[in-house]
Amino acid sequence: MSSFVRYLPASSPLVLDSPHSGTDYPADFRHVCSLPALRRTEDTHVDKLYNFAPALGAAWVEAFFPRSYLDANRDLTELDVNLLDGPWPGQLASDPKLLAKVRLGKGLIWRMTDDGVPLYERQLSVAEVQARIANCWQPYHAAVAQAIEQAHAAHGFCIHLNCHSMPAVAASHATDFPGLAHADFVVGNRDHSTSSPALAQRVCEHLSGRGYDVSLNHPYKGVELVRRYSDPARHRHSLQIEIGTIQTIARAIVLKTHYLVQWIDVSTLLQHHRVGIPAIGILIEVVPQMQDRIKLCSRELLVHMEEALRVVGAGHNSETQLPGTEAGQGPRPSHRAVDALGAEPVEIGCAWLQSGGIYLDRIVLH
Repeated sequence: MSSFVRYLPASSPLVLDSPHSGTDYPADFRHVCSLPALRRTEDTHVDKLYNFAPALGAAWVEAFFPRSYLDANRDLTELDVNLLDGPWPGQLASDPKLLAKVRLGKGLIWRMTDDGVPLYERQLSVAEVQARIANCWQPYHAAVAQAIEQAHAAHGFCIHLNCHSMPAVAASHATDFPGLAHADFVVGNRDHSTSSPALAQRVCEHLSGRGYDVSLNHPYKGVELVRRYSDPARHRHSLQIEIGTIQTIARAIVLKTHYLVQWIDVSTLLQHHRVGIPAIGILIEVVPQMQDRIKLCSRELLVHMEEALRVVGAGHNSETQLPGTEAGQGPRPSHRAVDALGAEPVEIGCAWLQSGGIYLDRIVLH
C-alpha cells in the first residue's frame, strides 16, 4: 500500500473511507496560496472522529495526502486542462454534470480553494499530474475497491460509508449553492442510485432521532467514490455522510446545554489558533458530559447499520433477496456491537464557524 494511504481490513460488512482528511502536504505541491487557506479545504480530523470504527470490525481507508493536492473523490476524467502545460493523453469528461466541480475549480486537481483563492501561479506538467494519480488516486481507489470486494465476498453484502465534514455555510466556490446554511448531517446516495432508498432513509431517521437536522441528497448527493463502487442490485450499498462537526457541537452547546463559554481577545485567540484565521471569537471548552455527543452518535450509527439493513430489508424484493436470509428480511449482523466508548481522547481541532462567528479551538471527544 502507498505511504499516502492507510488501509485497515475488516471483519464485518462495513467499509468506511475518508478521502479528504489528509494533512501531509508533499514537497512538490508548490502552491502559492497560504497554508492556512489550504488547510481550510481539509475535512480535518474526520479520521479521528471515526477512529473507533476498526474496533467494530469495519474496514478503514484514509488518505494522508490533502484533497487540494489531488481529490480522490473525483473521476480521472474530471481534469481542468487549463492547469496543464501540455495536452492530456487520457480521456476527459464532457458531461456538464460531471464537469460541475471542474467549473468550480475543484476537479481532480484543484485550481482554487472553496473561497476562490488560486492555488497556483504556474501550469502543472502532465508528468507531475500523472505522478499524483499514480501515487495517490490509484492506491486510494485500490484500497477502497479491495475493502468492498473482501467485505462483499465474506458476507454477501457490503455497506460503504464515504465520510466527510462540511462547514456551517457553503463557501463561494464549494458547491452550486454558495451561502447555503447546511444541516447538521447530509446523507447522500446520488438520488437513490448508490444504495437502497430504505437504508438511506433509515440512516436519516437514526440521526434525526438523535436531535440533529438531517438533509438527504442536498446539497451533497455523493460523488465518485460512492458512484464507482456501489451496486445495490448486487447488495453493495454506498452512502456519503457529511457531518457539520464544528457547527453541530457549537449549536448543541449554545442551544441545548449549559457549558463554560469563555470570551478571549485577539492575542489569546491567535496563540491558540494553529491554522491562522485572525478574528475575535469565542473559545468554547466542552465539559465532559458533552464531549462524546457526535462521536457517540456516529458509533451508534455503525453499531446498528447492519441491523438497519435487516429491518428495512435493504429495499430488495424477492428476486434480489440477500444471501442467507428469509424473504422480507435482510442479513443478520455478523459482528458483535461494541457499546462502551473508547478511552482515548480525540482532538477535533480548531475551525471557524462562518455563520455564527464562533471560534472553536479545542474540542476533545472521548
